[in-house]
Amino acid sequence: MWQHSPSIRSLVPLLAGAALCLVACNKPPPPPAPPAAVTADEKAMTIEEMTGAVQAWVTSRGEAPKNFQEMIKAGFIRKMPEPPPGKEFAIDAKNLQVVLRDRLIGN
Repeated sequence: MWQHSPSIRSLVPLLAGAALCLVACNKPPPPPAPPAAVTADEKAMTIEEMTGAVQAWVTSRGEAPKNFQEMIKAGFIRKMPEPPPGKEFAIDAKNLQVVLRDRLIGN
């Protein structure tokens, strides 16, 4: 039968104590992160992201979109942001970008 050397036998109690300490001294897990208020899919796009969507539309379709509703329906824009009071978003077809302009009367 194989015999343990004295140095290995002296390590057994030390290793057992270390294992016991790891089990007994277990720290509680950190608290879970708070749920995100808005997921990426629900978050409104920035004006820069909307401009990128207009440019992607033109690249894939060869012409500027008529309005944001058709871009939303086609999946190019996921959610419109709320414009500042008295303003509205508009598609600048000449420069292929989204701009803020004064809200038109009746809109």
